[in-house]
Amino acid sequence: MNAMIEGYIEDLKDNLTSFGNALMVVKLGSIDADVIDTIFNVAHTIKDNSAAMEFEQVEKVMHIMEDILHEIRNGTMKFSNNILDILFACHDFLKVCLDKIEKDNSDTSIDISSILDLCSVINIKNIESNKFLHPSQIIIPDDINSMLYINIDPKTWHIMSDNLEKGFSPYSLEVDFADGCIMKSVHAWLIFQKIEAFSMLIHSNPVRPDDKSFKDGYFNMEGTTMQFLLLTEKDINELVADLEKLGNISSIRSYYIHPKEINILLENHKMREKIQKSIIDISIQLVDLETTSNNNLINDIADLLDNISNLNFTRSKNYIKLASKQIAEILREKVHL
Repeated sequence: MNAMIEGYIEDLKDNLTSFGNALMVVKLGSIDADVIDTIFNVAHTIKDNSAAMEFEQVEKVMHIMEDILHEIRNGTMKFSNNILDILFACHDFLKVCLDKIEKDNSDTSIDISSILDLCSVINIKNIESNKFLHPSQIIIPDDINSMLYINIDPKTWHIMSDNLEKGFSPYSLEVDFADGCIMKSVHAWLIFQKIEAFSMLIHSNPVRPDDKSFKDGYFNMEGTTMQFLLLTEKDINELVADLEKLGNISSIRSYYIHPKEINILLENHKMREKIQKSIIDISIQLVDLETTSNNNLINDIADLLDNISNLNFTRSKNYIKLASKQIAEILREKVHL
């Protein structure tokens, strides 16, 4: 066994001890910021050490643990019994990893499917480690309108989708300026420059100004947050680390956008187009109905309403389906009577 693996194993043992002690504190009912920070630091250290040793199985699992704990620290995810179960399972998983790596000097034979399945009960829609999960494990909210960037032009999502097969990974990125930031427009311009040097910028809010507008002083950064959609072949953490070196930045959030989310957004736009077309067709029929009371026209309107009710709505939009169906039934009853 070489010195690097020996050092990795010794460090893993120390982190397992810290992890176990923190879990015992949590089990006794004491969950505070210090305990969460301890577990987060353990996950972060093991993830980085595993990446350096090319232990990809361990790295994937610890990346997910780190991201979940990051959300808890930020207050965007609540600590729950499910998360506690995942943390204990992760501790057991790491003990198995320790035995395997001591025996084989490798983690390639370690099965991570069980712990990934356990993680799938957590809504990790906005967590960067989504890319390690199978699409069937991604939990998408019933209300699609709560998804990020729902109202962006579908052409943007088509660009994102078309580039996935070329090896690009899609991310959303949000950068917050610190309070009292001076020369905000200059800092915003620097952020644009860094992002474009690192990745393919697909969408931004605010819109990226052209070079002449910036140099002539026409670009004025309003608000305190910049939002980006980008495609990259590199590790997004490299970009985040580079942006963090800029002054007057209070926080940066990066999220991996799972292909399943992109497909759902594209399907949602298609559904909107179908609904809009049906509504236009209904309007045309209603104009004719104003001058001619015709049972065939009424049946045509009922058919168009049926087209809407047969679309695959999310649960939160089922009222559209029910309303369209009921109105169609009323119209047909009128014709029958």
